[in-house]
Amino acid sequence: MGRTGNSWPLLVALVTLARLSEQGNLIVTMNSRTVKAIVNEDVLLECRVSGYTKEIDLKDVGIQWLFQALGAPDSQKREMYQFTGGKHTPYRKGATIFDDELKKGIASLFLPSVQFDEEGDFTCVVFITPDNGIGKSSMTVSALPMVKLSSPAITIENGTEKSVKCVSSGFYPVSIEMNWRQKTKDGEKIILKHICTESPVKNDDGTYSVSSRLRLRPTLQDNGNTYICYVNHRSLSGALQLTTQLTVKEPEVVIPAGIITICVFVSTLMCTALVGIGFLVYLKYLKKVPPKVSDIGKPPRIVHLQEALLNCQITGYRPENITVRWSLQRRQDERQRMIFEWTYTPGSMQDPVPEEHQKFILTPESQFDKPDESFKFEVPTVQHNNDSSSSVNCKVMFWPDIYKDDGAILQVQVEHSTLGKPIIKTDMLKVEGSEPRMTEIVIPSCIIHEEVLAVTCPINGFKPRPLAITWYKQKDNITKEIVKLHPERAEFVEGSETEQPKYVHRITELEYEDKTHSVASVLHFVPTIEEDHEAVYICEVKHPATGSVTSKEVNLDMKAIPKCDDIKLSPDIPIVDEQAYASCRIHSFFPKDLIVIWRKGEIVLEEMNADSEAVFGKDGLCYFTSHLKFIPFREDFGKILTCEFRHASIRECGKTACSLTPLVSPPLVKYIRCEPEFPEAGKVATIECYAYGFFPKDTMFMWFKNDERTDDPGITSTDPQLDEKTGFFCCKSQWKLLIEPNHDQMEFKVEVLHFPTSHRPSRASFNMKLGGH
Repeated sequence: MGRTGNSWPLLVALVTLARLSEQGNLIVTMNSRTVKAIVNEDVLLECRVSGYTKEIDLKDVGIQWLFQALGAPDSQKREMYQFTGGKHTPYRKGATIFDDELKKGIASLFLPSVQFDEEGDFTCVVFITPDNGIGKSSMTVSALPMVKLSSPAITIENGTEKSVKCVSSGFYPVSIEMNWRQKTKDGEKIILKHICTESPVKNDDGTYSVSSRLRLRPTLQDNGNTYICYVNHRSLSGALQLTTQLTVKEPEVVIPAGIITICVFVSTLMCTALVGIGFLVYLKYLKKVPPKVSDIGKPPRIVHLQEALLNCQITGYRPENITVRWSLQRRQDERQRMIFEWTYTPGSMQDPVPEEHQKFILTPESQFDKPDESFKFEVPTVQHNNDSSSSVNCKVMFWPDIYKDDGAILQVQVEHSTLGKPIIKTDMLKVEGSEPRMTEIVIPSCIIHEEVLAVTCPINGFKPRPLAITWYKQKDNITKEIVKLHPERAEFVEGSETEQPKYVHRITELEYEDKTHSVASVLHFVPTIEEDHEAVYICEVKHPATGSVTSKEVNLDMKAIPKCDDIKLSPDIPIVDEQAYASCRIHSFFPKDLIVIWRKGEIVLEEMNADSEAVFGKDGLCYFTSHLKFIPFREDFGKILTCEFRHASIRECGKTACSLTPLVSPPLVKYIRCEPEFPEAGKVATIECYAYGFFPKDTMFMWFKNDERTDDPGITSTDPQLDEKTGFFCCKSQWKLLIEPNHDQMEFKVEVLHFPTSHRPSRASFNMKLGGH
């Protein structure tokens, strides 16, 4: 192109012809009619994929636009544009596919300033893994003719003659229709005689010009007639017509003296000349002339089931009566059979061609007039030349079948009154197939360990069926055959005789209007790092009809998605303000590159690269345990400790988390105080202590008086209460005692004992001052 399995039932060589298979293939919609473009204008060739409502990930999309010039063989198709792996590669200057449209399933191709050599067939190949679809449309590129008439009015003296010229220029393609018509008070009719139309001339810019001249020798009755030049061309929506008005006048006659003598002399000369001219006219216009018959014209290549135009030109014969017969002898036929006969006599072109003048080949089994569907004959049109001779071009459209028509003998036989025996032209038909064209094998952008993979090989534009498709796997310099699909044998899948096959092979197929085929060979399997990383998969295609052997290969770059265990804490319940440890085991990933980030809430605690510490297991996968040292604070109660990891196999971070709930926290003493502040001897006072911020709730208050512990019955404590805002407990302890004089300046102390943190008791004290001292 422009860059230029195991004991499963075996598939048939190629699946029955179908549109897209029912296994999720794409429906591609393109321009329903031929796109008619004018040279140097911009064109948008439509290509839409149906059934996608959500935005498509462009990493899973492959697009290929192919172009085949009009009349070119399939082997000359070239690539116009390619989109794969998110990368645009245009092979035609200015060609564009828009990403925003592509995300909606629209792969339309924008071509600026189209040229004549871009006329032909366009193929849009779409892959959205694992599905595929193909669409086809055609485009013509034309140039509009500029038509001029030599004069809008013409005056001719009665008995004389003049000509009027009609010129068409700047048109493309070369095929153009020009004719003259005469419009009188009785109506309008086509003029067939006295017309000289030149052969088209090619201009420097690739367009063509042609002129046609009408010779007029009118009488006075023709005065006021209108002559119309009609021009019809593919680029026009309707025929162009330019008119000229004819005026015929009598000449002024002045006979000078002595003219009679001169006239006698001239008359004598003219009589002599007329005799000579009459003889020349006989030779040029009346004498019978045998036809000249060309060889049978045909395309350079006749391709299986592709329309081909055959023709035979018969020129320069006189008189007009002629008979043409076409005969065919296929390899299996014992004799030639007539497939078409045409006889022309003067006047038959104005009347419908009688059925008895046309005969078609009958199939051997049929007793009815059923024509051979491989041929479609065009009833010839006789052209009259200036020398009164005639010419005819016999055309036949032919849809060859390589199995029937290759090596067939085609014969044209021409009979004319000037011939003693018919002129015969013979040609042997050589029918060829179209070689398959392979594009790059399509795989996902990221291939994951132990996830189902579809490896798709697109094979396009071949005919006739069938193909032989073989898949190979190459690893560690060992190549083995894993799938083989042969047109005359059952399918082979590796391991199918002894074990469940690793590979499943499926075929989807399209057939186009021109009977070419496209196939997508899809290999489904579950790859593993150990077996398939850096393995090369090769798809080889053999086409028996053309003998071609082509192949494509793809290298698998595998990845394995990391898995992680729950975070482990040591101790299981961390203690506030004391060092704690966290660990997270991340395993079964590939390649080794792994970034680990520890977070406490939104705060990053540590970031590390696992590359140097990760180890490979027996399964070829990587294993790594990440460790974290941290000190929790009371404010961390309820926060989330997260272990995040980034890896090439995943688009977003993977993570696992645990809540720092609960946290072991020793109590804090908010206050110790006496009520009243200055008690008096002989009266009762209350010493109160408030403790908070501890977890769990198991606490005990121990009171001391001058460092001696007391279990005074006046000591009471409230049950711990949970503070919903902080998640910690709080409680109070009171000591009601009768104040004695010796209590003055005595130290009263409380120790809050928290069992989980008994090594860190909380203490508070005060010295009592009595009032009145």
